Amino acid sequence: AGAEALLESIADGPLADLRHRTTSPILKLYCEKGEIDAALRLYHKMKHTSRVVMEAGTYSDFIAAVAENGYFRSDSEPIDGAKDLGYNPASGPGLLDILISDMAEDVLDIPEESARV
Repeated sequence: AGAEALLESIADGPLADLRHRTTSPILKLYCEKGEIDAALRLYHKMKHTSRVVMEAGTYSDFIAAVAENGYFRSDSEPIDGAKDLGYNPASGPGLLDILISDMAEDVLDIPEESARV
């Protein structure tokens, strides 16, 4: 959360490009640590920030982490805070559909090295 707060503080002005280059590694770290609720919050911010461009690898890593943590299973608990962000359903195959639809808007090709899902 500290890194996200720092990024929020430099959202505009001459350091805005720093925000663009640092959001993906923070998202990746959340995913690696299994902090899917934090990852989803940051993913949502990234999707709704015009200066952040989501790359295929970022989507693939995020979706793989959500899957690895069991949130796409029909019987999974909802991701904390997901409904507050507008993700309904907040888990299961319906969440996968939402995230894949998000991805389809931006990604035309997923490189083989990113296709681990």
